[in-house]
Amino acid sequence: MLQVREFRIDNLNPWDKNPRLNDHAVDAVAESIRSFGFNVPILCDQNMTIIAGHTRWKAAQKLNLEKVPVIVLEMTDAQRREFSIADNKTAEIADWDFPALRDVLEELRSEDIDIRSIGFSEEEIDELLNPIRPELTMSSQLSKGYVEGIDEIDPLKLAYRLESVCHCHERNLAIDLFSGQGRLSFWYKRLFGNVIRVDKKCYAGIDFNQNAEVFLKAHLMEYKDFDFIDFDDEGCPGKELQLFFSLIEGKNEPFILCLTDGMGLALKVRGKINLYDKYLSGANETIKIKDDSNYRDFDQYVKHLIETLCNRHGFDNKVLNWYRGADGNVIYAGFEISPKGAS
Repeated sequence: MLQVREFRIDNLNPWDKNPRLNDHAVDAVAESIRSFGFNVPILCDQNMTIIAGHTRWKAAQKLNLEKVPVIVLEMTDAQRREFSIADNKTAEIADWDFPALRDVLEELRSEDIDIRSIGFSEEEIDELLNPIRPELTMSSQLSKGYVEGIDEIDPLKLAYRLESVCHCHERNLAIDLFSGQGRLSFWYKRLFGNVIRVDKKCYAGIDFNQNAEVFLKAHLMEYKDFDFIDFDDEGCPGKELQLFFSLIEGKNEPFILCLTDGMGLALKVRGKINLYDKYLSGANETIKIKDDSNYRDFDQYVKHLIETLCNRHGFDNKVLNWYRGADGNVIYAGFEISPKGAS
């Protein structure tokens, strides 16, 4: 079992050929030690040469600490060098889930915790907690070689969404349900006169912070002249689509409907599902999935749902695009919806 012991700081020796540049991080690490204590020991070999923890060692000096916690490992010189490089390199592999990080920082700030102690600069914290709406800063972000969040969109999904927009008779109003962080509405805002963003989570730029069902019941009639609507759900938007078509019955103008259905994985694995509840398919009962036949028929369930809803509420539909992405588990689709009998 590894033992943590305290050693005088002047007994530790830095690796004189350490290739890791760390001076810029010393202040942040010192602030962390001041706030939370010295909770991560320094690793040294049997000669008290530092293997990992050079920045913590410098931070301890800055704080005028006399002793620091140390774990001593028996290693050859070659092993020490190899481990030191590997320790630094593996730390670079992980990345941040920035939306999740932002949520945690917001929680900490709401608890009156000084989040400057966690190592982020004032500028980084401000950017994380007060993100600039990307629709206002496209050129500045592109000048840095990227647009935040956009690279995470499945490229074919984005291509098909933009193709669907091209089929709009007008481009006055788009409704983006399950909008999330707005990676698609980033583009919709450049193509439509107005975009309404809806999501149950409170992301930057959301117009209605509520779930799709509540929005449809409370506000859809205010925006019944929409030209484009996107049900970009993480699961199956079947119930919301059923509600939506019941509310727009009698709409005289054609529009474009896009949807994302992520139920493929549920259909692939063993489980239970009510296909009628989701897709108006079969009997209204929960069935046990015993093989992958439901998964193979995933496309047909989604098409059947749209066809049934259009027939039920007086519309015709035309498939504009169809893409089964995310290893076949998610369907991205675009439909042109028009009143029955319209030329």
